[in-house]
Amino acid sequence: MPDWSNFKETDRQQWMLQASQEAKGNTDIQKLAYQLEGFGGFSPFLTADEAFFLPSVDTHATLPGVHIVEKTASRANEIALRMLERGASCLWFHVGENWNLEDLLAGIYIEMVPVILDVPLANGPFCADLQTFLQQLSPEAAANILIAGNREIQTHQMIRLDALQDFRSRSHQIHQAMQLREVENEKALLLVIELKPDFFAQVAELRFIHQLNQRQDLPNPVFVIAKTSPVKEEWSEIHPLIPVTYQLLSAHLGMAHAAFGMDTSMGDELSRISLHCQHILQQEGKTGMVSDPLAGSYLTDQIMHVLERSKISALGD
Repeated sequence: MPDWSNFKETDRQQWMLQASQEAKGNTDIQKLAYQLEGFGGFSPFLTADEAFFLPSVDTHATLPGVHIVEKTASRANEIALRMLERGASCLWFHVGENWNLEDLLAGIYIEMVPVILDVPLANGPFCADLQTFLQQLSPEAAANILIAGNREIQTHQMIRLDALQDFRSRSHQIHQAMQLREVENEKALLLVIELKPDFFAQVAELRFIHQLNQRQDLPNPVFVIAKTSPVKEEWSEIHPLIPVTYQLLSAHLGMAHAAFGMDTSMGDELSRISLHCQHILQQEGKTGMVSDPLAGSYLTDQIMHVLERSKISALGD
């Protein structure tokens, strides 16, 4: 058993005094607040009496994925096979008009890797071929294909949370999705979360979504995709992979089901490197070795509590 006797309990007054001393007069600690976009600010100096202790989230490690946006099915397939060789664990295709299904999925073992198909509404031949293809698969393999977009063949209703939305707007959208359970109980949910640069709030939002699913407040099953957002103009002087990797870390700590870095429309090389950045986070950062890495964090639990409170206003809209 560890010996905790060397750690003395500190009350709030002593804690704030020490923080003020360490700030060396550069910051008024009493006025310091964590600003949660869309909700305002609250003190980041939380004690056990003030914090909300939320249950840990039980889910699987995040799958490192590749988002493939190409003009032809054969080109998309070529890139997919190359990325699978480099350790991609999930593929997300933005299906183009008049694509051929055999060209797209040639050599891809559906049993081994989840495949997300974002299919446009007007894609008749592809949809017909896909329905025939699904009937030939085992139930286990068919479950690995997540289809969104085209209502005729969709297995999942896709809901997108845009990075330009503040956290309050996104929270409302999540809470409203909870009502889909009553309207379309048979439909699974595919949540596409465009990652925001606010690291702790982004981790908390992803954990909050898992908590809703764990409580069965969301349609079951739900598959959470974390997608990096475009690099801001003010970051133009730094390499784009730096903020992308920062966002990917929040996706893995927030335990998204699958995370996607820069898509292939930004260049094969950037897409490949952002995939390998996820491998580094998992293998060297051990992000997949711990269940709910930020469980017990007062700050993330506080943010999750704020998101939960927004349910009342969201359902009243």
